Amino acid sequence: YTPDSSSSQTLSTDYPTTEITMANLDGPSGIAIDDTVVYEATATNIGAPATGVTIELIADEGTGSATVLGSTTVDLGFEESKTVSVSYTVDLAAGSYEIGLYSPDQGVSKTVDVSEEGPYFDTTIDDATVS
Repeated sequence: YTPDSSSSQTLSTDYPTTEITMANLDGPSGIAIDDTVVYEATATNIGAPATGVTIELIADEGTGSATVLGSTTVDLGFEESKTVSVSYTVDLAAGSYEIGLYSPDQGVSKTVDVSEEGPYFDTTIDDATVS
């Protein structure tokens, strides 16, 4: 075989477009107002290398509008995965929400119940002696 010097071939090194998938959400399913909580998940880039990708912690009460609770940014190379986390001090009203971490392409979420008070115990002392 002798290559034809009059033709050329281009070798492409183009990546597919950037696409960030989310998986393995970890964080509490029951939280209380004023608690500080952390949610984390695995972000995987299955496309072109990406810098400064915003990952948002979002709560949806099922009313059609979502609330961004916090965010972080991540840099991901081609086929690279990283654990990303966002902390949040709870200021939502008591109720049930779908809370998750979302890239521009995909999210992972779970149902979270928000209560007025934390899981504290009420203690009553009926009789005490101090010596």
